[in-house]
Amino acid sequence: MSSPTEHPLQVYARAWAAGDLRTMFAMYHDEVVFRYFGTHPLAGVHRGKAAATTAMKDFSLRTQRQLVRLVEVMVGDGCGVIVSRESFAQGDTRVEMERVLRYRLDGGKIIECRVYDEDQRLVDSLVVAQALPPTP
Repeated sequence: MSSPTEHPLQVYARAWAAGDLRTMFAMYHDEVVFRYFGTHPLAGVHRGKAAATTAMKDFSLRTQRQLVRLVEVMVGDGCGVIVSRESFAQGDTRVEMERVLRYRLDGGKIIECRVYDEDQRLVDSLVVAQALPPTP
């Protein structure tokens, strides 16, 4: 349970660390925008809760992304940053890297997330190598 003074991004980070997807998705504003950098097929801007969460789910499936730990949670007035250490599948092995996720909030909800990967070239190759089958 959150305290009355707890920053929304701290609530989000705690839910992420606990694997509480319901709480995480509830923290997204209906008009949330996700920005993935790089040259992979999911790079670009994903507008709206449905598009943003679909992109995040596709990214996680393609890369077999797993949270190793939250390195740092920094919060400010209407914004914040989470530095995470995550692992990704590369063939039969897993590789780890840090990611910086920069958030902007509106009314206590996440309205924007920009994802900066430590090794963008590797992330691009992982997403391309694990293309999802087309949906009928």
